[in-house]
Amino acid sequence: MAEFRIPGMSADTATYRRRALAFLAASVVFVGAVVVIDRAIPSDSIRITMSTSSVAGGIQRGASVVLNGSQVGRVADVTTPAPDTYEIALDLDPERMGASTDILTDTAMVSYAPENLFGIAAVVLYGQPGGAPLHDGSSFSPPEPEDATLNTLLHNLSDLQNEAFDPYVGGVLDIANQATGGLLPLFGAIGQIASDIADTQVVTPAETLPQYTQLIGQVRGAVDDLLPPIKQIMDWQAPRAPGYLEASEKGLSATAGPFVDDLTRLLGPDALGMTAPLMPVLTEIIGRVQQTFPDSRRNGIQIATLIERLRRSLPDTPDGPVLNVDVVLRSTPGLAAALQLPTGGPAGPR
Repeated sequence: MAEFRIPGMSADTATYRRRALAFLAASVVFVGAVVVIDRAIPSDSIRITMSTSSVAGGIQRGASVVLNGSQVGRVADVTTPAPDTYEIALDLDPERMGASTDILTDTAMVSYAPENLFGIAAVVLYGQPGGAPLHDGSSFSPPEPEDATLNTLLHNLSDLQNEAFDPYVGGVLDIANQATGGLLPLFGAIGQIASDIADTQVVTPAETLPQYTQLIGQVRGAVDDLLPPIKQIMDWQAPRAPGYLEASEKGLSATAGPFVDDLTRLLGPDALGMTAPLMPVLTEIIGRVQQTFPDSRRNGIQIATLIERLRRSLPDTPDGPVLNVDVVLRSTPGLAAALQLPTGGPAGPR
């Protein structure tokens, strides 16, 4: 295969190998120098250590630190110096903190909460009045942090599902199903009644509702009328008199005892059987009375009619009853003139 090389820049393989090794050695030296220089230069960040008894899931190296709503640093390290004791090193940027440096004291409150909509956990600090300001190298022990991270929320939902919903919701749904099944006939009857009312209704609600309203008003008036008598009954002082209850009890006992017993014997079969021989005699007497007065009913009606006519002919006046007579003697002029009767129309009371 033909080789195409630029004149003056061609070299053998050993030369290229030496050049690569020299480049790698220079790169290692340069990176090492950068690391040494970085460690030698003092850092401008403020490192404080927080001691707590719990750490939420997601709080690890690189997690954000938020102070009063603003991101001011990162979590540098999380260690466990003793059982149930955690130390979280926080690197804070003074430039990002600005004036918040003065409000970060050892009385600050801490919580673990999502930093963004993706649920990334962060250490959230809330400045509180009072306390000693925190500076580089300080440590503080806040109260038990509130864990509101998405990881904890999912764990709580899982526990709720496993410990509450799974064991009990099945039984609750079964009971609800039985109750619903028992109420279905009632709902069906209500629906059928409503359908029948809608199919047979001939009076509009605009006419019936005012009547119902009037009826309710009348019922209210009736209740108002009943209240005074009820109050009078409640204010009745006789039952409060000494001996009243005892006398009432004796009277009711006597009524329920001897009186009822005597009345039962009087109206019993034995007592009524003793009156059986008198029945034919009474029947015969009634028959004789009816034979003696065969038209008694018609006579009674006639007598009642006569009495009613007499009552009408004797109307009551301030001067006492007067006889109202319609004299039919107007055809005799001489007699009418003697009696001073009017010549036309019915005569007045005489």
